[in-house]
Amino acid sequence: MPSEPDTSEPPLRFTSYGKLLLFGEHAAVYGYPALGVNLDCSLSLEVYPRDHAGDAGHFPGLSPREARAAGELLVTASALVPELLLPPAQYHLQGDVPRSSGFGSSATVCVNLAGYVLHLAREQHLDLNHLLPKYQHSSQWPEDEKNQYLLWYIANHLEKVFHGSPSGIDTGLAALGGVRAFFPRSRKLPDSMRLESAKPGIWLLYGSVPREGNTKTLVGDLQRGMLEENPKVVSAMEDLGELAHSAIDVFQNGESDGGTQTEALGALARKAHDRLSELNLNTSDMDLVLDKSRKLGSPGGKLSGAGGGGAFYILCNGEEAAREMREQLTAYCGHKNIELSHPLSLLRI
Repeated sequence: MPSEPDTSEPPLRFTSYGKLLLFGEHAAVYGYPALGVNLDCSLSLEVYPRDHAGDAGHFPGLSPREARAAGELLVTASALVPELLLPPAQYHLQGDVPRSSGFGSSATVCVNLAGYVLHLAREQHLDLNHLLPKYQHSSQWPEDEKNQYLLWYIANHLEKVFHGSPSGIDTGLAALGGVRAFFPRSRKLPDSMRLESAKPGIWLLYGSVPREGNTKTLVGDLQRGMLEENPKVVSAMEDLGELAHSAIDVFQNGESDGGTQTEALGALARKAHDRLSELNLNTSDMDLVLDKSRKLGSPGGKLSGAGGGGAFYILCNGEEAAREMREQLTAYCGHKNIELSHPLSLLRI
């Protein structure tokens, strides 16, 4: 049994939120933009100081596999900032970000641990300016922006434990928040631009189905296709990148009427899902749900993230339509024996 945390003093607590990638999955790795948004679900890291914590006591409540990965995060953090002293502690994860479903659970863990690293660096009077990009060493860069960049940079470095070459988008959404466009830069964190939420708001449903494919395998297959200049893969990435560009334009230049933007984003989502399906990233259950949503009046929807199952979203014409569609689609999934690994939830953008 894991040892109980030392509750003689309140724990340090760091919280970040899950994400939904709206456009640009996979294409973002090859120089195209992406568009994403935070979700209401969150994950918190509570750090309880201890006089002594053996390896088995660092991460109570996690499976052995999860605890090994979490332990590797600590090793990675120590290697990034060798002078940092990580005191004995227990780390407790609490929250409702679904795991292994494409909602950024690993990114939230990394952002929270990065927040703890920054906290310790301040306590230990460590200068982390060497982690900043060289062109930003100017003293005129505001302190809060420096800290925000450092949080993102450290989190994305930690994310390598879960994803060998993370794009920076998942950790960027968890660290920076809001509706955001990302524009990749070679060997650097992407440029990020916060977008204004639509008025009166864009409503959507999001959920997930069980994964049928392995993310690492799916990404590897696409990488080979790009390296071999497979026309089908190259063309799909170009189209997905252009659709992401168009979706960003909808947020920047769309009409004030949310319905107009909803219809425009729905049309783009349908096209993007078709292209992702041509790359065999879809699943039959997800397609059934998306097809049914169109028959029920949705302007469009698509998978979100790596594919092979996992997250998806469905655009809706207002809150009332979203609530009604959630009820109808939930009943439809039950009737068709379609398993939802995360139930349909509402989100207003």
